[in-house]
Amino acid sequence: GVRVAIATDSLASNPDLDPFAEVMFAYRRFPEIRPAEWLRLITLSGAEALGCDQQTGNLQVGKSADLCVIDWPRGLDDPWQGLFARLPTLAERRRMYRGRWTPLSSRDTI
Repeated sequence: GVRVAIATDSLASNPDLDPFAEVMFAYRRFPEIRPAEWLRLITLSGAEALGCDQQTGNLQVGKSADLCVIDWPRGLDDPWQGLFARLPTLAERRRMYRGRWTPLSSRDTI
């Protein structure tokens, strides 16, 4: 009955506030958990935990267009391997928030 999600809370427990770094850390230590479940834990589960899953958390008609685009590593065919192969740099990430592309800075952590 406990809701589980992966996110960041503060610099006291996380050196970079990067959800990708968090999920990659967990993914490598618990390989028995399917990659699709890790992806859900950093998207829809987080929105559910915050009570905003009716507005965001997945791509669905009527929800806000909030998404992250990551440059794909060359030579990888498996989508899960590509997603969790390495931590993408900020230069390799793009963010859309509420339907608008927004710039990233060194303080952003998408």
